[in-house]
Amino acid sequence: MSIILHPNEHLIKTFRRYALTYFINWLLVFVFITLPFFFMFVLFSWGNWGIGLFVASLVLALMILIRTLFFWRTNVFVVTNQRAVKIEQKGVLNKIVTDLNFYNIRSISYKVKGVFPTIFRYGKIIIEPNDSKGTIEINQISKPAAAVNIMAQIQQKQMQETNNHINLESILSTIKNETKENLLKLKEAVDKKLKELV
Repeated sequence: MSIILHPNEHLIKTFRRYALTYFINWLLVFVFITLPFFFMFVLFSWGNWGIGLFVASLVLALMILIRTLFFWRTNVFVVTNQRAVKIEQKGVLNKIVTDLNFYNIRSISYKVKGVFPTIFRYGKIIIEPNDSKGTIEINQISKPAAAVNIMAQIQQKQMQETNNHINLESILSTIKNETKENLLKLKEAVDKKLKELV
């Protein structure tokens, strides 16, 4: 995972593809490791050809394992307190990074479809940006409901902070044109409210 955090930004949660969705890869690794040991005496009796098959099977298992772990580790969905970042590794030299600020998100939903996704709690997150350029989908992610819940809470908090900031700005811009008498009345009201809070 390689994202650069902005000032005042911190990582909330990292989501990865559910590891069991790589079942075929794990099965191949298991088969290519166990079969040569199961037939080890037969293979070694064939001489150099048997030893070559034994080593080739182990090397193939190691390559599948490294490739699977590489893609599992590099394909990630990151949620910070300011944005959501989808990092998608298509190949060793092909990476797509989609960076979406929470202000630019219209809707966030998730979909769990099928027996295995329902049992093992993995599914798809669907994000619709405000610019209507299509949806962003994060497939086979572990615990999609938790991810959507976290993002919805962050988005709601950001909207409240923005509304509070806008209200304060509008008040400050309004009082610039007020008379001295009205400003003194406002000062009395603010002082009274501050005494109540303390």
